[in-house]
Amino acid sequence: MARGRPHGEGVYVYFTKARYEGGFVNGKYEGKDVLTNSNGLKVVATFADGDPVGDVEIFYTDGGRYSGGYKNGARDGEGKMRYNDHAVYEGTWKNGQRDGDGYLPYPDGTRYEGAFVRNLPEGRGIRINPNGNRYEGDFKSNLFDGQGIMVYALGGCYEGGWKAGKYDGKGVIVYAGGRRIEGQFKDGAELTVTTATAASSAAPTPRPRYALKPKDNNAGIMKRPELVSGSLLPFDKTYQQLSAEQKQAFKSFYPLMDEADEPPYPLGGMQSIGKPIALAQQNLSFTGIIRMQVHIDSEGNAESVTVLGSPDADMSKVVMTVLMRQKYKPALCDGKPCAMIFPYASSFDVR
Repeated sequence: MARGRPHGEGVYVYFTKARYEGGFVNGKYEGKDVLTNSNGLKVVATFADGDPVGDVEIFYTDGGRYSGGYKNGARDGEGKMRYNDHAVYEGTWKNGQRDGDGYLPYPDGTRYEGAFVRNLPEGRGIRINPNGNRYEGDFKSNLFDGQGIMVYALGGCYEGGWKAGKYDGKGVIVYAGGRRIEGQFKDGAELTVTTATAASSAAPTPRPRYALKPKDNNAGIMKRPELVSGSLLPFDKTYQQLSAEQKQAFKSFYPLMDEADEPPYPLGGMQSIGKPIALAQQNLSFTGIIRMQVHIDSEGNAESVTVLGSPDADMSKVVMTVLMRQKYKPALCDGKPCAMIFPYASSFDVR
């Protein structure tokens, strides 16, 4: 103590149970020290005249952790924040919020790099979604707004004006099959449409789900009566055997595909993929979601596989092998065979 004030090394416990451990000079925090508030939040910093200076480390009670600049009691300047959901933001902060240029990969696999304003993407930036779709352009309050280009992983792109996340203003669409249109858009729709069909006011009919069942439910390898369930499409039908509604359900995965064009599809139907993958999954007892994209050439051959997400390396190898060995019906663009991506996604569990 000096003149009744803490001076030198020591521990000070407040009546609120907040705790400071470190150096004091004339009653003020000084040096590299640790401050823990009444809620358990811990700040490791260098103090001068009672205030943190330079970079700090903050340990939050929910498991989050921040390291970087600090000013006036808040995150400020360059810093990295590890959130308790495992997301990590690295970039500029202002008054405790993400503000300025930064990079943020989200827990669902979405990645954003660009400008932030008050915690949200705003200004110029790039967003890559888990399905591989890539947008580069202007953002406003976390929505596409201004000028930008969206390149869809399964083919096609749009470049032009956006508003609140939808096509708006002058723009150009290039479909997966190569057809190009240019015009004015409003609220996601082309303004030059000359005919329209009124939407039905009836409630939509739920799409049926199909299951792939083993021939012998008593076989030792089978752990449940359904190998794969929950598909929008019947496993035992080729693309030509699908109903018009089923074909449209599959084509809906392609954001920009002309009505007359066709996507690639396994020649033996989905069962040629589903059976070997499901049997392997039961042996490995793998659980989780796998998302992949198969690059199919104009002759129906698999050229490569891109893994978008998979929590298990061994199962990834199995799925990639099955997808690469398949023969596919090639995509059709303007009536001619063409190269296109086939999307694969499946959720596995063990019951």
